[in-house]
Amino acid sequence: MFAAPRPTRDHPTARPPGGNIGSGTEVPSGVRLTTVPMAGTISSCGFASGDRFVVGSWRESPIGRTVDVMWARPDGTRVLLAPDDATADFVTSVYEFDEVKAKLED
Repeated sequence: MFAAPRPTRDHPTARPPGGNIGSGTEVPSGVRLTTVPMAGTISSCGFASGDRFVVGSWRESPIGRTVDVMWARPDGTRVLLAPDDATADFVTSVYEFDEVKAKLED
């Protein structure tokens, strides 16, 4: 089970400026974090081209069953690919991206 840091009503963004909250990251003063239980898998791969992908496949999350893909282009641009706005909103509340593409078609 993965517990993602989530913003609270008192502080809409739980990320420190310019970064994500992760191991070893100091939480800014006055920011309260809560955890959200999630069950699923995270897989990643990288290619000689410099493209990297991280796929989250969640059986359980605050928004129900969902999946998301982070694509890091060779130039460092981070793109979130999400099937719907709810997934995009949830993932971008925890991580920063340069581009967000939601409502992907089959």
